Amino acid sequence: MTTHQNIDTEMFADSVEWCPFIQHATTLLCGTYQLQEDGKTESSEEVPKTPQVRLGYLRMYKLKSSDANPPELELVYRLHMPGILDIKWCRSLVDDQMVFGLVNSFGELQIWTFIDNVKEPQLNHKLKLDEGCLGLSLDWSTKHESESQKVVASDSTGSISVYDINSDAQCLHRWKAHEFEAWISCFNYWDSNILYSGGDDCKLKGWDLRQDTNSPIFTKRFDMGVCSMQCNSYNSTNQNIIATGGYDEYVRLWDVRNWKRELKDIRLDGGVWRIKWDPFNGTHILTATMYNGFHIINTSNPHEDMSIVTEYKVDDHGSLGYGADWCTLPLNNISDKTNIIDTLISTCSFYDHSLHLWSPQIK
Repeated sequence: MTTHQNIDTEMFADSVEWCPFIQHATTLLCGTYQLQEDGKTESSEEVPKTPQVRLGYLRMYKLKSSDANPPELELVYRLHMPGILDIKWCRSLVDDQMVFGLVNSFGELQIWTFIDNVKEPQLNHKLKLDEGCLGLSLDWSTKHESESQKVVASDSTGSISVYDINSDAQCLHRWKAHEFEAWISCFNYWDSNILYSGGDDCKLKGWDLRQDTNSPIFTKRFDMGVCSMQCNSYNSTNQNIIATGGYDEYVRLWDVRNWKRELKDIRLDGGVWRIKWDPFNGTHILTATMYNGFHIINTSNPHEDMSIVTEYKVDDHGSLGYGADWCTLPLNNISDKTNIIDTLISTCSFYDHSLHLWSPQIK
């Protein structure tokens, strides 16, 4: 494991996302979020003196050169806005455009277009989730179906909202899903009628948008809150596999056809705030593990337990690991999963307002 760069993000960093399209795989988004009480942040910049305002930056970076050694990110765009709690690129084109979404501390879902050779992304839609709430997570419906894209967003009231994202975005569904904060929501990437949510009420729930959303299709109860999950989208072999994580410090794998018992689990000694399946083979999971840094987990052998193959620890022991993502840029041959995967990882941590660029080696 090699650290290439550590960047000060000015405000507390909580989300990072590499562009999934290979022609722009050198582009990275980072969202920051900071409670503002005295008119100042830890950056040198003055902001309006409004009590209890949550502010942030949308930050866009690019690798200076895709073949530079060591690789290095440079800041190419920065926009001051309400605090960002999650960012996700859509992995399919929407109206022939590359788009990403974010949710913020004003309770908004924003949809942005990324245009080739244009420095600034374009804001397309600003959709209000609810009054007085914080947007906590979002996810795009699928990259395997030709239908129009949908976005699911969860918020601090425990509600889930689903939007159809076309030239005219519209809310399709909104309902109360959890008693407390709905920390996470995600689609089944192979069936966009099905989605899942996890909350601070220690429950994980499944929903079928073709049915009455007043009743989940299942409910799993845990000892602590559920705050991360992602379906495996790599190939049809893995289409029934989903990974979940929470404050109980476990990553669990499930078969979505049978929620009675997890397939396997592993404890990471830190709350699992973010889960990202690798985009190459769908065999490894990258996690942001709050007070215990970041981990890469091998899930490839169905007959063996999951194993930790890489740990990335942040020097500042007061930091919180909140954001993590894989770069799809092929630094080496990654088509053969029997080889070592050598790629770029971005992670970010909260209280030390830090963005990290590093490379693991995974057998």
